[in-house]
Amino acid sequence: MLRGLKFLPIFVGFLVDIGGSFFVGVLFGFALFIFHAAQGMPTRDIVAQMDSKHIQQSLILMSASLGLGSFCSLLGGFVVGWMARVSQVKNGFVMGLFSTAFGSFFWASNPLWYNVICPVFTVGATMSGAYFAQVLFGKGPTPPPPPAG
Repeated sequence: MLRGLKFLPIFVGFLVDIGGSFFVGVLFGFALFIFHAAQGMPTRDIVAQMDSKHIQQSLILMSASLGLGSFCSLLGGFVVGWMARVSQVKNGFVMGLFSTAFGSFFWASNPLWYNVICPVFTVGATMSGAYFAQVLFGKGPTPPPPPAG
């Protein structure tokens, strides 16, 4: 079961996923702030709209969050597959589980539908990214056979 797992690529891919999601989230929030400010909305109203309860009630913002987070997971999975060179999709799956476990710390602040669908998108995106790396770079060296005995 653990054969073919590469923990350094999984860790680096995890950092790409989580760090990328954080960075993209900050940029997305900044872009929303600039958009509302350009329309002449007062700062206190913009901050009130960016409150987590308002965002949770907006299907468009939650869907955008899901899409951007899935893209970062896809990128993290690609990094895992590129670095692992062996069992890329399996390594991507494990990385997706770690990313989902990390995301579970924030489930209390999200609506139920988002918490149900997010693990599917996260694990699917990481496995897809790892598969893309496998297709682009090949399977790499074949792991040695198990010891006889």
